[in-house]
Amino acid sequence: MKNNEWTSISWIRHLRTRARTFDFLIISIFSSSLGLRWLIPATIYPNSPNDDYLGVMLAHNLIRGHWFGGWSPDLLSKPPAYSFFLMIAHFIPVDPTVLIHLFYLLISLLFLKFTVDFFSGSDESKKLFIRVGFLFLAFNPAVFANDFSRIYRTSLDTLATFLFFTLFLKLLTLLRDIYFSGDRLAWKHTSIKTYSWIGISLGLTYSVMVLTRYEAIWVLIATIPVLFAVWIFSISRNEIKWKLKNKYRSGVILINLFVIATVAYLIPVGVISTINKAVYGVFEVENFFSGNYERAITLWEGVQTGKSNLSFIPVSKGQRAAVYAVSPAALSLKPFLDGLPNTGWKTHNCAATGVCDESGGGWFPWELRSAAVDSNHIRNEVQFQDFFGRLADEISLACKSELISCGSSGMAPGAKPILDYSPHQLLDTSVKAFGSLFTLEQAANVNHADNGQDPAQLKVWHSTIHFNYLIVTKNSNSWMGMANTITFLRDIYRYLLPIFFILAMLFLFIRQEYINRISKFYLFSLILGLITYSGGMAIFESSVGFNVGYSLYALPMQPVLLMFIIFGSAAMTLRPKEIL
Repeated sequence: MKNNEWTSISWIRHLRTRARTFDFLIISIFSSSLGLRWLIPATIYPNSPNDDYLGVMLAHNLIRGHWFGGWSPDLLSKPPAYSFFLMIAHFIPVDPTVLIHLFYLLISLLFLKFTVDFFSGSDESKKLFIRVGFLFLAFNPAVFANDFSRIYRTSLDTLATFLFFTLFLKLLTLLRDIYFSGDRLAWKHTSIKTYSWIGISLGLTYSVMVLTRYEAIWVLIATIPVLFAVWIFSISRNEIKWKLKNKYRSGVILINLFVIATVAYLIPVGVISTINKAVYGVFEVENFFSGNYERAITLWEGVQTGKSNLSFIPVSKGQRAAVYAVSPAALSLKPFLDGLPNTGWKTHNCAATGVCDESGGGWFPWELRSAAVDSNHIRNEVQFQDFFGRLADEISLACKSELISCGSSGMAPGAKPILDYSPHQLLDTSVKAFGSLFTLEQAANVNHADNGQDPAQLKVWHSTIHFNYLIVTKNSNSWMGMANTITFLRDIYRYLLPIFFILAMLFLFIRQEYINRISKFYLFSLILGLITYSGGMAIFESSVGFNVGYSLYALPMQPVLLMFIIFGSAAMTLRPKEIL
């Protein structure tokens, strides 16, 4: 037989082998989920200069090589990661919501792969678990509904959260194999190369989270203590007589990981800050949660004189009057901040809370920024920072001189000091925020929002984003059918989520094999993340007067809940790997 005939036969055998490993059920689920997402048009809010439109405008300028564009008061008010994503998506002829969903499905498969790798079991049982788990994740109604369909940063933040906890699972698997291997002192022989890739991946993912939403620190609260606990657990085992020096040396792995992840995180943040320094004159990524503006407004929120008892009024008329008397910078803002009720930014608070003569925590920070720019004719970022630096210094000096009564600073722009919130209020709101995950407020009805008549803004939208308007039109039978499909999925998941969550929680109280305690560490990390985020939601919702479980901001918690359920189910159905 000729060589080319042998080559043909070997290729046929190779293709047959590959075909056997190809899971057509997974492909079907993947295609069906992506197809459903494709049929649902993006939700856009063109007239949203501080939110949706801001992200699109920054992407519009990036595409044209103008960095973020000419300076304006709100240009640097939001981190720019989502705008970079939209810039990349611009060169791919697909709706950005479809791209997000594609990455969501890929991360789902990665998470399921890491999950089954954590445990032992037959190939058939693992394959079945991946199929069922992928079906559960792929048709999660929250990723099809209105808020996830917005051309807005929340979807990217949710995706990055999902990836972060997926990579964290891989890190725990790696640490388990190092600290609990048969060698028992394998950590001594572990090369930095073995775990540097996971440190780099976690650092970069965290940078995406920070560059999407500043509040990303909640994932560190949920993971770093667990890493420390794993190390303590490894050196406290009775089977190994650890020498004191070895107890400390075994922690070198964690130290190296922190250093690697920190460097990976700082590189993109530093690059953006450096370019902003060159373009706008200030070394910063954003100017809402950092810099002199953040210092000035949080100091003002901490003034005790004239403080409102309403949790959603961060700086009341009484507090403003007290600071006007001691700060020339603040006094210049008075005509703009003390306007007529239900005018300007106060209209939003009036509609949301019924209080019409004040601006709530969701709007006062923006009102303050606008007032500063208009009253002091601020035209660039250096002037912006200088004004708020002067305002912060004057409030700080008045506090130190006891000209006004001051307490601790506010938690963030729009949020009072933590002690100003009733513990009962925070606990009640946290529980309700956590409970909203099971009622699936995050899967609110599918809408077809494209309101906005400003031709200039619409031109920016349509020149930047690829919209998928060709499949269905508003009020068509197909549109209504898809809306009903998402509602149907939501009704199913409302019954499934509480049941499976309780079953996954039971695993935390079941005494099993020694090494399986590491899986409990991961479950604890997930539940700690959910609790931490729920607490943050409680503060946020108390600050702005929104309904509890407001879906747009609760979305990042949703995949974490599903991860807890899936991993907990795996822990109860698949055997733990024998490492010792």
